[in-house]
Amino acid sequence: MESLLTRGDRVVATVWHADVLGELGLGYGDRLRMVVVDLTDIDAMRRGVDAACATMGRIDVVVSNAVYGLFAAIEEVSDAQIARSPRT
Repeated sequence: MESLLTRGDRVVATVWHADVLGELGLGYGDRLRMVVVDLTDIDAMRRGVDAACATMGRIDVVVSNAVYGLFAAIEEVSDAQIARSPRT
């Protein structure tokens, strides 16, 4: 993301917590927008896309880098554990 910003692109970053990008957001002004989104909430994701379009006009590229690790044998976890990631 930083290389995109450095070359002049505009980026909308979806994050779980507003402070997750730290000081990265300070140097890029209106070229970087952060939208807090719970990726397990479909309505929140739709609001995030709407916010990105409202802010930037359109979306040219989507990069999905969402990660959730659940370390257990498949027979040891419930459907709820698989379907929903924990908040940290």
